[in-house]
Amino acid sequence: MGKVSTDVIMQEVWSHLVSDFRTLLKTQSYAAQYKTALDVGISNFRLASFPGRMAVSPLLYKCDYQLETLFKRYRFQNDMYSQRELETTSWEKFQQTQLRLDTPIVETPFLNVVLRNARKIAKEILGEYDLEEHMSRCAFGKRACVGTGYGDSNLHIKLSRPLTGSIEHIRWFKEYLKTDTLLLDTIKEAQGKTKPSFRICRELKMTLVPKSYKALRSVMPDTLCGSFYTRGLGEVLALRLKSAGLNIRTLQERHGILAQRSSVRGHLVTADLSAASDSITTWLLRRVLPGPWYRVVTHGRIPFIRYKRSSLRMNTVLTMGLGHTFPLQTLIFYSLLESIRRLKSIRTKCSVYGDDLIYPKGIHNLVRYVFPRINLNLNGDKTYAETPFRESCGSDYYRGVDVRPFNPEGEHRLLGRLYLGQFLYKLYNGISRRWTAGEIPATLNYLYNAIITHCGECFVVPPHFPDTSGVKFGPHVPVRYTDLTFAPDVQSCTFNYVKTNSGRRRVRTQRCYYWEWLRQRSTGDTLSPYSDLGDVPALFWAKKVRFHKGKKRVTLIPMTSDKRSSHVNKSCAEHDLFYASPVLRL
Repeated sequence: MGKVSTDVIMQEVWSHLVSDFRTLLKTQSYAAQYKTALDVGISNFRLASFPGRMAVSPLLYKCDYQLETLFKRYRFQNDMYSQRELETTSWEKFQQTQLRLDTPIVETPFLNVVLRNARKIAKEILGEYDLEEHMSRCAFGKRACVGTGYGDSNLHIKLSRPLTGSIEHIRWFKEYLKTDTLLLDTIKEAQGKTKPSFRICRELKMTLVPKSYKALRSVMPDTLCGSFYTRGLGEVLALRLKSAGLNIRTLQERHGILAQRSSVRGHLVTADLSAASDSITTWLLRRVLPGPWYRVVTHGRIPFIRYKRSSLRMNTVLTMGLGHTFPLQTLIFYSLLESIRRLKSIRTKCSVYGDDLIYPKGIHNLVRYVFPRINLNLNGDKTYAETPFRESCGSDYYRGVDVRPFNPEGEHRLLGRLYLGQFLYKLYNGISRRWTAGEIPATLNYLYNAIITHCGECFVVPPHFPDTSGVKFGPHVPVRYTDLTFAPDVQSCTFNYVKTNSGRRRVRTQRCYYWEWLRQRSTGDTLSPYSDLGDVPALFWAKKVRFHKGKKRVTLIPMTSDKRSSHVNKSCAEHDLFYASPVLRL
């Protein structure tokens, strides 16, 4: 079988959704003009604008919203913008942001009051800085850093190379090593030297990653010592925020509840900021943070970046890729909003998760006055105050009804059997979470037939498996999908699924993983044996059998995942609870 284009699959899914929605809405001409535009070409579809829908039923709103945004984060082969155009536009926007941040702030008396109160609020949340607490929370990242690409980002490889960092971060890391002799010995062993070697970095490299069909996201991998420092600082900030009622682990769910209530009552505003982390400057940090915390946050900052052959000095402090960016911007924006709320004496509190803001409608005009004057721009397309629609942290509600659409990430690919199966399973599971089988029968039937046609069989997996492993068991799964086999010897059910496996890489030194295990032991995190590449266990053992003088000898060799390569295969698993379903016993 030849390879199949994902562009064809995506357009077919959109067309089948139109067919389902026409039946659901009982309107045979529904979305006819947009279907015609898509048939002409994806560029025509991108240019077609859906009309406003603030006085329609929740069902019609959800259907329109789904069709409008299905391709939002997917790029077609001949899409509206080429890769080169996206890169050029993203770099120009970043430069424009830096020029905007270079504009002097005109501090009015009211703005001064807001900033002084925000500083008091931040001080109440942060308390005193504790160096020992900071050090105890530090850890190495799992991904790329300066001097080590993602393919070589295993811990033993990172530590075997000169440790990168700014002058201040390297100096701080050396002081830390005096308190952690196990890590010091680990680095010496990994580098094969009597003392660790370091490499000073004076600029960061900016890379662009996919965000949507019309934009790329800028990411700047940090240095190794810098990521170690900011990771610990980020954990400390998250703990301080939790004590103030802003638990980052649960805030997404809370924002969803608030968005739903506000879509009915209209008492809250859900807002989003444009270039949120890039817009936080040293001036703003100095005005909001207490002195000791400001010095800790800006300690070791590298202000220069390089993109291709261009070099630029940034006014930005919190770039994407730093370990403390997310909790710190949560703290800054929350302090500012709470300051405005207290000045207005409004009882309803604010809530912030990164750059997702929720605040009382009574302070909206003041927010629109204050934020632009300190270089924080509200995103007009994602800020909702007057309409019965609210959006925050992946939750979209219209008049109290969940209208969140399914918009998968990806770009044009020609895929073979197993990889195409993963793509189809991801579409099936993603769209099934947003729609019931009774609402979109033609779409789900098309995806099922595509799986059978191109893959030969359709796997059914438990709900906690990855979306790419098979169709997740649920009410939308007919009996004909099941391929379970009862194993009497283990009294459980066996089933097949698609699994992504990485290659294996031999570990020359194990001590770094022992150190990492001790550092993470208190977190209580567990890894599923069915997880994808990014979540595989850090260290495992492989058996090597040798025969010496007629005797069999088994040697255990330490291995870790090889991030340079991965492959997809068909695996088999056991699950006794999965078999307990009466539907699957038929």
